[in-house]
Amino acid sequence: MQDIKDYEGIYAITTNGEIWSYPKESNINKKGKWLTPGEGGKYRKIGRGYKQVVLYKKGKKENRRIHRLVAETFIPNPFNKIQINHINGNTKNNHVSNLEWVTPSENINHAIKNGAKTISVKSREVARIVCIKNNKLKRKLSYETAQEIRIKYLQEKKHGVFRKLAKQFHTTPRIVTAIIKNKTYTQP
Repeated sequence: MQDIKDYEGIYAITTNGEIWSYPKESNINKKGKWLTPGEGGKYRKIGRGYKQVVLYKKGKKENRRIHRLVAETFIPNPFNKIQINHINGNTKNNHVSNLEWVTPSENINHAIKNGAKTISVKSREVARIVCIKNNKLKRKLSYETAQEIRIKYLQEKKHGVFRKLAKQFHTTPRIVTAIIKNKTYTQP
């Protein structure tokens, strides 16, 4: 069991995702407790089957997902990846051995590979298109570049903007359209 980052001395977590609440000063018995459904920091099932717990600090409450707390506490993240993947696809299994840090694209690829997420044929087609510059250089756009395209589109919303953005980012108007409509380069 180890203290949860930013909640040191208040809450601890096991490698299996169980949360321990240290005794509070106001508690007469001076006993800590395991957080269970129906108590102050109760577990709740939220979107996509992830469990979360409500943690309190200085009178403020915060909903935190269990798998993220386990990963932040026990799994090193030297490459600063931003998502956590359940290796076996079971979102109820929050044991440290079932979690890994991943990029958004690694996470979505894992979900598609294991059948947890499906993607339409049209979207797959669009996502596979490679940008060509001078018929020699081929490259895929980064997620950050796609975000930049979306921002510039919102700033300029006028006739011909798709072609202008396609030329500026060395891609095709079809790719720009897919990015604007969130059919590709989306963050899961």
